[in-house]
Amino acid sequence: MPKILKRAKKTRTAIGAGRRPDAKKEAVYRKLSAILRSGGYEVRREQLRQGPGWRALSGTCRVNMDKLVIVDSRMTQQDQISFLVSKILDFQLEPEPTALAELPPVVVRQLEVGRPQSIDRQQILDPADVVGA
Repeated sequence: MPKILKRAKKTRTAIGAGRRPDAKKEAVYRKLSAILRSGGYEVRREQLRQGPGWRALSGTCRVNMDKLVIVDSRMTQQDQISFLVSKILDFQLEPEPTALAELPPVVVRQLEVGRPQSIDRQQILDPADVVGA
């Protein structure tokens, strides 16, 4: 008799989905949260409502005078980290050098690439220097 193989549905596991969180990623999440807190934002990780008629996403909001960043706890840890990095860049927060030193190099590069760079006067070309102008 042939065996019937069931295909397992591939799902992205989140922290709350029965999988233990990665301690290193959790530390990065907390350090990024601290950067946002130092910028005046409260960071909350909540299980957002889902279902018919609901379309809740991670994002920011204001409640009274409090600035909140709400992260869906069902997102993967990597997605949560990416979301916080994007919010730091959106709010144009300048992390302390000591905070950057505690983050992995990959995250620091993401923060540096998204930050507008100051332009040195010598980098600006004179129109006469451009070929064909």
